[in-house]
Amino acid sequence: MKLSQNDIDKLSVSIQNARAARGLNYSQLAEISNVNQGQISRICHGKFKTVSQNVMQICNILGISLVPHFEKNTDTETQDLPRLVGEITNGSSEIERKLARLLSALKEFSH
Repeated sequence: MKLSQNDIDKLSVSIQNARAARGLNYSQLAEISNVNQGQISRICHGKFKTVSQNVMQICNILGISLVPHFEKNTDTETQDLPRLVGEITNGSSEIERKLARLLSALKEFSH
């Protein structure tokens, strides 16, 4: 899911704050989240455009809900998407990977 710059800024600040509050450095967060340390740094500095599997994994590990970080969407069919993704995955990295593969397949199918 593509984010606005405002959403990216808010989410990266939340990730940085949660990481610091837990006393984790990038290396430690990389180890417990199974996300490459370089990706951790990039995400913490707001250098991403979409909610990737890595972003979701980091948020899950740090207990960050993605829903409050999205700007209000006026499209009633998609405004509940972040909440629904959270409900579907329920913090399971295996389900997140499967959902990411499904969405990638849908993306290819739609073009």
